[in-house]
Amino acid sequence: MTLPPGAILISALGAVLAATPSAHSQNPAPGFFSDIVFDIAGEADLLVSAPSPDAGVSAPYGDIHLRASAERIAQDGTRYGVRLGGRIQRDSGRRGIAQQVGDCPVGADSCASVAGLPAVGTFTGLHAAPGISSAGARAGVETAELYALHGWGELRAGLGEGAARLEADALPGAFRLARADAGLVDPTGLAFGSTANTLSGHALKLTARSRRIVGFRAALSYTPDADACGVEACRLRPDPDVLASAGARHVIEAGLSFNHRFRTSGQRWTASVTGARGEASGPFAASFEDPWAVSARAVWQDGPLSIGAGALASNDGLAGGRYEALSASASYEFGDWLAAAELSRARSGHFGARGTVAQAGLSRALANGALIGAGIQHGERRQRAGEGLPGASQTLDGTHVFVEAGLRF
Repeated sequence: MTLPPGAILISALGAVLAATPSAHSQNPAPGFFSDIVFDIAGEADLLVSAPSPDAGVSAPYGDIHLRASAERIAQDGTRYGVRLGGRIQRDSGRRGIAQQVGDCPVGADSCASVAGLPAVGTFTGLHAAPGISSAGARAGVETAELYALHGWGELRAGLGEGAARLEADALPGAFRLARADAGLVDPTGLAFGSTANTLSGHALKLTARSRRIVGFRAALSYTPDADACGVEACRLRPDPDVLASAGARHVIEAGLSFNHRFRTSGQRWTASVTGARGEASGPFAASFEDPWAVSARAVWQDGPLSIGAGALASNDGLAGGRYEALSASASYEFGDWLAAAELSRARSGHFGARGTVAQAGLSRALANGALIGAGIQHGERRQRAGEGLPGASQTLDGTHVFVEAGLRF
């Protein structure tokens, strides 16, 4: 029987812990590790909004993210441990930003195709094949990795985020679920803009990160097979009768980040640049291009005010499939309140789709880690109408007020 990667990592952790003395025994014997520390944390959020005709599933939407770690410290100060993380999510019929944009059934002359079939973007997961949905709640393990930290930096091995995601901080915002850029849920059913570089997903990988020097930190990761199906990222499998898709293997990611607070002004700057590249794989690989993605983000903070912007570009693994996303946001904190405004724009060359999401909202921190807030989100998307004349298109739009409540623990 072949064990899944998560089970292998957990078994390896058990072997490490079994070979070291317990920190809770009555007479602990001296050993290579001096102590063990457990930590459990997480977020749970719920969003309620009016039904949208463009969303495959109506609200309520939600996301629960749980994280746990166990760590021992060696006599030389090196920290060894394991991180585990899982997620349960209910969105509006998409997975990440992967969703149907336009209607291009097999044989429609006005739609771009690959090997005579509707195609799936390798990076975005966007497609124009009708009848495909990710409706319903999903659950899965996203993180199961061993790590070691020393003065030079950190090594990770296992399921988890790649270098590109690790080095890119989130842009300012008042909510965790509803975001104009890379939102965890989509109340309008029209959002497909994201400046998050997610080519390798949460697949099994090796990652190295340097320590931060003069505000700078670098990271590098290698993912042998990036087709692991997670809660947020799950590539559609090819079907000779329905759609053509390609996997991604041998994905190499690099990230460089900057984080520094200037004493003279009190202002803090964070910024990141990332890049990822892989090889197309699968039965339709010859009809796809090797996928790549590059991104950049920057955030300026001065007291209660934060302003940020981000950009991403990818070939989406398709000839002429250029995907681009731009975003900007600002937030202002006053007491227990946080107000934010956000804007995101995205376009996909292969699918002939353009979209904009604008959002404004206000949230408040309550006692014991609870939060609650309300906002308004407007989405617009222009996409091809496959059954019409070549070049025919349709425009979808919707505006929704939502309430989001959460808990941090």
